[in-house]
Amino acid sequence: MNVYKEFIKTVYLLSYNLLLKNMPSANNAAAIGCRLRLFFLRPFLKSVGTLVNIQPGVYMHPLWNISIGNNSGIGRNSYIDAEDTVTIGNDVMIAPQLIIYTSTMRQKLERR
Repeated sequence: MNVYKEFIKTVYLLSYNLLLKNMPSANNAAAIGCRLRLFFLRPFLKSVGTLVNIQPGVYMHPLWNISIGNNSGIGRNSYIDAEDTVTIGNDVMIAPQLIIYTSTMRQKLERR
């Protein structure tokens, strides 16, 4: 049963990435493209409010660490790397092409 759930999840997210992620839409939460993107992403997001506007080209991973409040939007081609929890509050508008990282890469400094 668990393998079946993982398969469905993979097919679902692959369908989103291939078909809906870059589907054009108006800059409006009621636009069909925004509504379809939100419909596909809602089961995987940690929480999501009402009237959320996710514009085309937004990359978010992993989805289960992301919460989005009411009346909020994420601009075109934004990138959210949520290795830790990301909470977008109510009435927040994220600009296009914004990048959010929640982790860093440790590097060992070498002496010269």
